[in-house]
Amino acid sequence: MEVYLSKTILLIKEKQQRWNQELRHKGWYRIFCEKYYDISNAWFYRRWGIRHANTPQNLAATIDRSAGKDSWQNDASSFYYIFKGFRHVPLAPVAINLLDLGCGSGRVLSVGMKLGFNQVTGVDLDEESLEFAEMNCRIMQAHGSRTRFSIHCHDAGDFAIPEGTNLIYLFNPFGERTLRQVVHNILHYLSKGGREVYLVYYFPYYRDVIESYREFKTWFRSNYKDGAPDLIVYKIEANTV
Repeated sequence: MEVYLSKTILLIKEKQQRWNQELRHKGWYRIFCEKYYDISNAWFYRRWGIRHANTPQNLAATIDRSAGKDSWQNDASSFYYIFKGFRHVPLAPVAINLLDLGCGSGRVLSVGMKLGFNQVTGVDLDEESLEFAEMNCRIMQAHGSRTRFSIHCHDAGDFAIPEGTNLIYLFNPFGERTLRQVVHNILHYLSKGGREVYLVYYFPYYRDVIESYREFKTWFRSNYKDGAPDLIVYKIEANTV
């Protein structure tokens, strides 16, 4: 009994410590916003039978298929930051052609379809995730979405940017090696006549890589309470390449 109580007290202390760290990092208001968006939007999609699962279960196999050997675990983006990022892109929803690199089970694609984007495209290496993503997109269309969608099982590092793409979303689905190749792909796409592109980068862990290229201009940036960036929107214009 004493051992059980000791473990319980230790667990409570650890949870309290994590909570205090999160509070210092984000603040009460940000935590409330995240919870509100995640709960309300999860309810919205769940009532239609849409599932945004955190996958893959087979991360090792996904890494092995990655050319850069640097794939990361698929974690669904917070709805709060998805909507926040999209709000700061100065494009009409009906004119947006979205590319989500590391789309997982398609949460970002679902939001794009809910907002009425023209086209959403998802790319991932995990087949299980993509099955969810395609199913979710089909359900969105069955409930009236007119947004076209395209799902690809492909390595992001050598995936050709689809014609017309003007918005790209990232939530650290891979490491620095693949990210640099993605940046080169974006610049190549623009050099071949592509129009301006906006990049929404949630939890920008590798922002130094992005910002080492002069073509990427910070359009919008927001920070957590402690000053660490939570989301950055970059603008890349064709005439700067």
